Amino acid sequence: MSRLEPLFLSCAETDHTFNVESRRRAVDILIQQKQPYQVQLFSGVQHGFALRGDMHNPYERKQTISFSFSYRVLIMS
Repeated sequence: MSRLEPLFLSCAETDHTFNVESRRRAVDILIQQKQPYQVQLFSGVQHGFALRGDMHNPYERKQTISFSFSYRVLIMS
């Protein structure tokens, strides 16, 4: 049996394309299917923050940097 790589969901707290209900449903499906997963939720930011965040807002800038770092770690592992 081959080992499945985990699905990594990196989400904004406020997201019109992947809202709270959708995230919960996705996790329920992954659990039901016995698929490995990891959810990373960034509070206080909206959909698209990692690509077009407000760099003049210190909190949003910090979240964007955190996302970039976690993405690089994920890609390199």
